[in-house]
Amino acid sequence: MTAAELLDVWMREYGDSQYSPSTKDVYRFHIGSTINPRIGDIELSELTAEDLEEFYEYLLTQGKKDGSGGLSPTTVRVMHAI
Repeated sequence: MTAAELLDVWMREYGDSQYSPSTKDVYRFHIGSTINPRIGDIELSELTAEDLEEFYEYLLTQGKKDGSGGLSPTTVRVMHAI
């Protein structure tokens, strides 16, 4: 199972009952626009702490879609929570 597959299952099985519609929208946005494109194809058995550290570093330094720099630590924490 890949990270993207796990996130899909998690959102279907837990997201609908655990989170408000606006929170689900934010989570789906981050999953679809940022998380899956960067680490979604990695098999869970192969996902390492280093992969996640590199992902967070990318988000903090160049994660903005317009190329103008990194995302705020608060936004990165939201993605970490996901």
